[in-house]
Amino acid sequence: MVNCVAITPDGQTIASASNDKTIRLWNGRGYQQRSILTGHTGWVTSIAISPDGQTIASGSTDKTVRLWNLHTEKLIFSLTGHSTAVLSIAISPDGETVVSASINEIKLWSLRTGELLRNLNGCYPVTFSPDGQILVSGGGKGNIKIWR
Repeated sequence: MVNCVAITPDGQTIASASNDKTIRLWNGRGYQQRSILTGHTGWVTSIAISPDGQTIASGSTDKTVRLWNLHTEKLIFSLTGHSTAVLSIAISPDGETVVSASINEIKLWSLRTGELLRNLNGCYPVTFSPDGQILVSGGGKGNIKIWR
C-alpha cells in the first residue's frame, strides 16, 4: 500500500512511500519506476521533498526519520529519537528544517546536519506555512496547535 507521495519542484521525480518499507522513485515524465530506496525496517508512512529538490525526508513505523540525497539515491542521515512511529514529515520552505511527528511528539531537525533542534508537544500531521514562519500540527483532541 502506498502511504504518501511527493513530487520534486521541477516535476522530474515522483516519490512514493509504502508499507513494503521502501521509497520508490518514478520518472516524472514517463512515469516509469526509476529506483527503490531501502533502509527502513518498518512501513514508510510519510515523505517530503526539499524545496531545492535535492533531499527526500522519510518517516517510518521503525521510529526513524531518514534523509536521502535524491540525485545519488544514498542515505545522508538516519535520525532517531521518536518513541513511536513517525507518521508525518514536512520540510520548511527555506529547506533548513525537517519536522517529524508521531502520535505524541514533534521533533525539528536540521536538514543540513541532522541535529535535533527542538522537541514539541503535539501530534501528527504537521505542515509549515508558505513563508515558514508558522508550524501547524494536530493537537490530539480534535484541535490544532500553532507555533511561531
